[in-house]
Amino acid sequence: MSNSPQNNSIVQHPSTPDDIRQPNLKAELLLQEIVPLTLEIMQEFGFETTSDGFVKDYRIVMEITRAILYGQLGIRHDLHIGLGNNNPLNSFIDFNDDTEE
Repeated sequence: MSNSPQNNSIVQHPSTPDDIRQPNLKAELLLQEIVPLTLEIMQEFGFETTSDGFVKDYRIVMEITRAILYGQLGIRHDLHIGLGNNNPLNSFIDFNDDTEE
């Protein structure tokens, strides 16, 4: 979703580390770990996780998770653009902070 053809046309030296060659690799490996785990936990709590409706909804959750992870890695994701200046991923409000502004 956020890999541009421009990035794929850059020739890399064979010794280039994976995190530079594929900056999204860390996020994708994490997603591969958490998807089966979260589905298993949901099933253990009695939630249905195999219907077409659930799978469609869960894809949205995973794509939002991907956008958050990509943002932390400094990688553009299409969801960042759609949210613009009101992007909650760009601001943090500490609701436990008792100080007045």
